[in-house]
Amino acid sequence: MVPLKIIIFLSFGLYSGMWRYTSVRDFWLLAMACFLSTVLVMVIILTITRFKGYSRSVFLADGIITFILAGGVRMAIRSFYALRINPKKNVYTGDEYKRNEGVDRRRR
Repeated sequence: MVPLKIIIFLSFGLYSGMWRYTSVRDFWLLAMACFLSTVLVMVIILTITRFKGYSRSVFLADGIITFILAGGVRMAIRSFYALRINPKKNVYTGDEYKRNEGVDRRRR
């Protein structure tokens, strides 16, 4: 399963960019790659063993866990660099965001 996922992730270009610049597009590519790899693994197991001895829910869980872990690592790296470069500008929550929204627009 792992070599197949690596090949699919490489074909989707998930290892070509810098993770500190991860975008929404990268998350959609990651979602498609995880979905495709899960479907291909299921098809391979289906043709070889007809799911005999395998729970089908394991494949769904594998796809979800792969997406969460791979996406979480990328988002953690992006967050680290965003906070490291300008710690006060990137961390707004609730009322702070509303109060500082006009200030940020004037700076641009």
